[in-house]
Amino acid sequence: GGKSWKHEILAQTGVEVCEAIAEYRSLGTLASGYLTNLPNVLDAFDVLHPSYDAVGSETGRFTGKTRAGKETKKERINLLGIPKIPEVRRLFRARPGYVWVCIDLAQVEQRGIAHYSSDPGLLAGYAENPDVDYYRLAGRMAYGRDITDEERVLLKRVVLARGYGAQARKIAKLFGQSEEWATDFLVRLDSAMPGLPKFYADVAAQVRQHGFVLAEDWPSRLDDRVAYQGVHRIVQGSCAVHLKRLLIVLHNLLADTDEVHVVHHVHDEINFEVRKDVVKKWVPILAEVMTSGWGWQVPVRCAVKIGPTWWGGVGPEIKQKDIDAWTKVA
Repeated sequence: GGKSWKHEILAQTGVEVCEAIAEYRSLGTLASGYLTNLPNVLDAFDVLHPSYDAVGSETGRFTGKTRAGKETKKERINLLGIPKIPEVRRLFRARPGYVWVCIDLAQVEQRGIAHYSSDPGLLAGYAENPDVDYYRLAGRMAYGRDITDEERVLLKRVVLARGYGAQARKIAKLFGQSEEWATDFLVRLDSAMPGLPKFYADVAAQVRQHGFVLAEDWPSRLDDRVAYQGVHRIVQGSCAVHLKRLLIVLHNLLADTDEVHVVHHVHDEINFEVRKDVVKKWVPILAEVMTSGWGWQVPVRCAVKIGPTWWGGVGPEIKQKDIDAWTKVA
């Protein structure tokens, strides 16, 4: 519709000055949100000691502060929003004698959508290939062929917007397209994955009738005016419940060893320090803990990065199939 300077619009223009504005904004956010204040919250040994709130968000996700109690403006860092870029994550280093092991659950929210919607096509796709990319699977179902990288980017953005309740008019505005284009796109998706629109409608009806949804066994209250947010609450809330369960399991597992320590967690990833000489012993064990006990109709998988810093650095990302191979050798 009207004029917009949002990042999505700037990125589509192909105009040099617009690309420069988008880059400037990204760098400004990076500096103000993460880098500028980081030296202000370190102790004498350059260690950060954050405080976590287990019920700090509406979905049940953790929130994090750089200090227990009230933070000053110069101490405020969004610890649970630290971006997956090397400039920031390389600042977080393992102690001498240890390596940083980052175990990230692979597209776990998308797997949650498949589980809760019980869409036959999605369930069959994961049964055929537990490591399938959700958006390429959805694209194959919608178009009857393998989609290109560019099509995957667009499909992912539309699917995510739809999951947060956006309808055709909103999606058209977000992507600078006509409402007719957005309607046709959504019709194609809904026809390919009929379990999803039914799931969305059922959740909205549940909110209007009861005023809450259940994320596993945790009730999340919602106003019926924002009933469309129920899907988001169920999926993210269930992931939050399982993360807390995993942290308890890990606490008990690692209580009597100095070979492994949990150092940080960000939503669907948990970061460990593992002693260098026992990495191949512990990674399969930790991965098994992370992916077990979910009780979903689709398998939960993970990927691992190992290196001297949070960014990794020892070869490519280690996929679940590699971890499985390590387990067989052990």
